Amino acid sequence: MEYISKYKTWVKLLAGTTLLLSGLTASAADVESILETELLAKAKPDECYNGIGNEYQPLIEGECTGENKQPKVNAAYVWGLTQTDNYIWFGTMANTHCAVFGTYLGELSASANDSWVCEGAQSRYPEYMADLTGNNTFNMLGSLGLGDWRVPKMYRYNKNTGETEDITPPVTVEEHKLLETMGLRSAGSFNGVVFLAGPSFSASGVGVTMFAFKDDEAHTYLGSHTFADYDNIRKWIVADGVLYTAVGAVDKTVAGVDGKFGGRVLRWTGDTSNPFSFEEVGYLPGSGAELAVHENRLFVTTWPASELTDEQPVAAGVYMGPILPEGGLTSATVWEEIWNATDYEPDPVIALTYGGGALASFDGYLYWGTMHVPGVAALAAEQAYGINITNQYDYAELFLNTNRAISIFRVQSPASGTEVELLYGDSKLQAYDRTIRSFVATDNKMGEPLWGTSGFGNIFNNYTWTMQVYNHKLYIGTMDWSYLGPRVEPLFADYVEQYGIETDPGADLWRIESSDGIGAVAEDLTGIGNYGSYGIRTILADATSMYLGMANPMNLMTDPNDGRPQGGWELIKMSDPTLQPVPPEVPVTKKGGGAIDLLDLSFLMLLFGLFGFRKIYAKA
Repeated sequence: MEYISKYKTWVKLLAGTTLLLSGLTASAADVESILETELLAKAKPDECYNGIGNEYQPLIEGECTGENKQPKVNAAYVWGLTQTDNYIWFGTMANTHCAVFGTYLGELSASANDSWVCEGAQSRYPEYMADLTGNNTFNMLGSLGLGDWRVPKMYRYNKNTGETEDITPPVTVEEHKLLETMGLRSAGSFNGVVFLAGPSFSASGVGVTMFAFKDDEAHTYLGSHTFADYDNIRKWIVADGVLYTAVGAVDKTVAGVDGKFGGRVLRWTGDTSNPFSFEEVGYLPGSGAELAVHENRLFVTTWPASELTDEQPVAAGVYMGPILPEGGLTSATVWEEIWNATDYEPDPVIALTYGGGALASFDGYLYWGTMHVPGVAALAAEQAYGINITNQYDYAELFLNTNRAISIFRVQSPASGTEVELLYGDSKLQAYDRTIRSFVATDNKMGEPLWGTSGFGNIFNNYTWTMQVYNHKLYIGTMDWSYLGPRVEPLFADYVEQYGIETDPGADLWRIESSDGIGAVAEDLTGIGNYGSYGIRTILADATSMYLGMANPMNLMTDPNDGRPQGGWELIKMSDPTLQPVPPEVPVTKKGGGAIDLLDLSFLMLLFGLFGFRKIYAKA
């Protein structure tokens, strides 16, 4: 497939041509930091890289010996993050960007630069795993775009001692599900049980696999279970003494209910003796993503439905559940849409490429943002509109016309029908006119943004990945892909320098101090001190601090003496020195439930969220 080569051209010309003409910048914000930062844990090299397509060699006692071998750190993301009183629990994902290239973009060929390598279909790791386990199913990974997959890991950080321990259960013949898990994208905890979960793959198909532990000193392992009815999972939340999560559904039909439903909301009904007991309490058009509680209701963002009907693909949106009754939701209903991407985006094809991002209840409003995989909208428009691309400038123009940075929205009382407000977005967006076969600057469907332009003024902010309320402020973490551009196409850096485009590589962390204020303030624009960390993937808070799980897939950035930061995931603690300690609350027992433990859980990129999109594009 030639998509990656097109993508390189778009990136290379983005800065050098239309970016300058449009007057956009990568970042122009002043930083006003108020938080103190501490690195708690970091991924370590785990492999000896010795060239594309060569035999896989694990690190032996922390060393790489021999010529042309260098340490490589595969573990890229803190993908799922949760907490209990004394511990932070998290799961990882390896070489995530390589998986995106291979699955989303269909690029199986290898690529390498000074920061990372993606071996793609030439990777020998699937062969290594097949030989190690005797399971030839692993050999299919390269052809599926997953040649750079590695077995995910599980960790627990002790808040009291500062120690991080590897709690990954040993793989046995009976307990082998970790070998079929893409990564641990999701984490949740309640009533003494901790879950780490993620999308799984096997010869029989996709699924969601959950791993459960007791919240005890020994982190007692309770086992695993694969749910074949679901294909994705991101976020968990405790609401009024009940644990919920949202998933993507394999079967889009619901008995006795008209319509197609690509997502479900699940309520946990288990305990330590039966941890994998759930019931469905919500039906969603698309795969469920992020969850929040606002005005005694659950809200969830979704990703686009993959294949609903031939006539009616459904865009990503925000959905509202019923009022939470005493004891929690006990029956499944179709949740009500309060907003979807077509309410803002004027181009119907580009609207289908939006994903629903993080959301949070803060200062009287429900806030949320959008997600955008760079280049996917360009590919969609090219196919759906039959755009004729004849040269590299056509590709550059198409990329710019379809590229979207994140938008931020809020609503005060959705159950009462109050108006959704656009906080950060673009007054005009390029939409394709089939009559004149060209893109035209078109008004968005929601009017002028209240606070600023999309991406917080940074066109490279493509994911609203996290939101967390901490010390009476709302923090928003992004993915900023500006460091990827020069690595994919080195001439990109030359154009950026030539035209004086200001960039701040690394994830952004923004702060909203009040709903009545004048907008967001930049807390950090540098990946929290590591520009290889292009995303704040997960986030949560306790009574004193905020914990960030970083996304950093720079697997070749492992030399401690080269003056560059190190690649691999990071767990970071941020604290406000002005925070006044809050006395611990006495647990309250409610009828039908245990002690209330309202956890501010992590907002759980991408990967399986857009299955079947190529088929949708042809129908738009």
